[in-house]
Amino acid sequence: GSGSNGLAFAAVGGEEGEVLELWWPVLLGLSRLVGDSRDEVRVCALTSLVAVIDRNFYDTSVVEDPLGVLKLVFRGVLLPMFEHAKEDADGGSGGGIVELPQDLVRFMGGGPSEGAVSGASASWLTTSYDMCVDACICLFVKASETFGEGALSDQMFNVFFHTVDGNFPPLAVRTLHRLVLFVLEDMGGQLKEDEWDSLGKVLASCLRSCLVDNELELEVEGEPDTRGNRLDGSLVSVVCAQQFGVLLAQVDTVPIKLYSELLGALHDAVSVYEMLARTEEGGEGRAPNQGGKGLHPSESGLYCRTIMVRILLVLAKVNDNSEDIQDMLMNITRNLVSAYVDKDKDAEGAAEEGDRELVGLTGVVEELLQGYSEFSDAALLKNIWLLPLLSKLIQCSNKSVRVIVHAIVSRLFDGPLSDLLAESEKGANGA
Repeated sequence: GSGSNGLAFAAVGGEEGEVLELWWPVLLGLSRLVGDSRDEVRVCALTSLVAVIDRNFYDTSVVEDPLGVLKLVFRGVLLPMFEHAKEDADGGSGGGIVELPQDLVRFMGGGPSEGAVSGASASWLTTSYDMCVDACICLFVKASETFGEGALSDQMFNVFFHTVDGNFPPLAVRTLHRLVLFVLEDMGGQLKEDEWDSLGKVLASCLRSCLVDNELELEVEGEPDTRGNRLDGSLVSVVCAQQFGVLLAQVDTVPIKLYSELLGALHDAVSVYEMLARTEEGGEGRAPNQGGKGLHPSESGLYCRTIMVRILLVLAKVNDNSEDIQDMLMNITRNLVSAYVDKDKDAEGAAEEGDRELVGLTGVVEELLQGYSEFSDAALLKNIWLLPLLSKLIQCSNKSVRVIVHAIVSRLFDGPLSDLLAESEKGANGA
């Protein structure tokens, strides 16, 4: 309200407070008009808003501390614009269609690339969200050019962090795409340590927020709409997992801590989705995908496993010898192999959906094994714990898996292990 604005102006102080007090009603009015129902009004309001900020708040002849004023403008004027997405949805316009990853395996009856969410496509989110993000980035870039690299980076990240909201899947999905694009293109993958730390925490939190709450409400309260919310949440989780992979595949300066954060979140997601899948198999459940509106837990879990493997292989290429990385490699590989061996044993007499799930899981195992087969001899020797897992896989029913396993085992025994045994034998004879 006006009282809080007065305190904000007083905190800025002096002439700057007076300038802000003069412009603040105009800025707020334009910010509200960005949510107008007419597209042309939205565009004009946003254009005018950016022009006012650009002309008045970067110039030290107008304000003594432009950076401090701009931070207040980001927090009090630009950030609230994105509330229009939720207000629009509450008014019935909805969020359109959530585009799912093209490599997502749908084996429970859903379509290949879309997940439905309620509402028409011509919503604020689909027509105005991107131009509002672009406007914020333009102001951020000018601040970096004017005041030095990284100026307003905290404010720009707050725009994304504020709108990654698992409670409104269409907004969360669009924000995830734009956030990763911002890191890769506008920031060039060069973030400060605290920015990487915040990014990892927010992405992991976004994924975890989609997982369990609504299912628990369903069991306790029996509300019919709750499961639909959780299914929409699964759309967010797979897109979140996808963006983990996109980010980590293209940036070679990512701290190891971020790998650990994201892999931990994906592991939690896999555990929850497998639990939900078992619950639906054992109970009344629902028909597969309710006509494609959302993802079956098995589909979400499989995709999260796929991204885990890809991140794991990227992590392996970092060639870090730390115990933490070795533990991550070992634990994730053991978990996947155990799940695959169990599915393979249960496959005989399984329903068609179960067979398709095994096919998808087989692809994930093959991708992991192919990655290990590209390790150097020295790297393979460092991961000698693979041998008992490979011995389990050599007995599986899939020929292509057995072929890759045989190739890795042959390399180990013909190469590094053979040399190691020879050296050991030589040392024993010398003794």
